[in-house]
Amino acid sequence: LKTHLFHLYPSLFPFSVSGLIVKGPSGPLVAPLGSSVVLPCSVDELLSVKDLEVEWRRTDPETLVHLYQDGESRPEVQQQDYRDRAHFFTDQIQRGNFSLRLDNLRAEDKGQYKCKVYIQQESGETAVEIKVNVGDIPLSFQTLGSRDETLEQDTEPQLIRCVFMVTFPIRFLGAKGK
Repeated sequence: LKTHLFHLYPSLFPFSVSGLIVKGPSGPLVAPLGSSVVLPCSVDELLSVKDLEVEWRRTDPETLVHLYQDGESRPEVQQQDYRDRAHFFTDQIQRGNFSLRLDNLRAEDKGQYKCKVYIQQESGETAVEIKVNVGDIPLSFQTLGSRDETLEQDTEPQLIRCVFMVTFPIRFLGAKGK
């Protein structure tokens, strides 16, 4: 499964700060709601994990999505919204692969992310944009009136108040259960 996900993003572009060249995708990643998406981030050289720190953050609010520090993944410091959903491929870190898998994609996950890599005196970063595809099937619902409404897939998310009315028969028994 990992191999197939990486083949979805073959063209990576490098970005360098202070000498470390970090590669990311050349364009936005588009994934359906509820799916998993891999945010690519890598370097070409093998690195020692001893002094390595990798930080994934959102850029809209400076939210910590995930952190790799002191030779291990640190899920306890990540933002609660990403707990149990954002994962490093820890077996690939030493090979220079700092990609992040984000599971159960939500509409609010769309936006810009940054992968920042620090090793000793060098650092580098790359940016990744996620676009969430809400699906190809328009949603239909019936309002309290009698007309049908349709939400187009390319519209902004909207809050829809739903009221369900359920009817089922109830039989009343007398004092003696009859």
